[in-house]
Amino acid sequence: MPVAVTDDVPGLTAIFREELVRYLLLPYYRTMLRASGFGEPLAAFDRDRAGRPPAEAVPPALVAALGAVGDRAAVRACVDAYRAAGVTLPLARPIGVPEAAHARPTLEAVAPAA
Repeated sequence: MPVAVTDDVPGLTAIFREELVRYLLLPYYRTMLRASGFGEPLAAFDRDRAGRPPAEAVPPALVAALGAVGDRAAVRACVDAYRAAGVTLPLARPIGVPEAAHARPTLEAVAPAA
């Protein structure tokens, strides 16, 4: 799951939206999203991306459902939600590039307690 521990929620959310566009345009992921109950947000993306940058058309519902951007508690809540849904080994990765300032704090936030 893509996550980011940051104080710059708008900035990292914009980066996450850019990442999501790639998935929202691929047939495999579109089929998976529809099967997972995200048909309406996907249709909204298709409708709203005409004439504007595609990342601006990514619906907030998809941003919220597919990752987390915010403080440690928000990111941990995302991981915990995956666990509650039955994921036994959640794979979290920092949004953006590995050398980003938020990457290490993000990985530390999602690491299991020792």
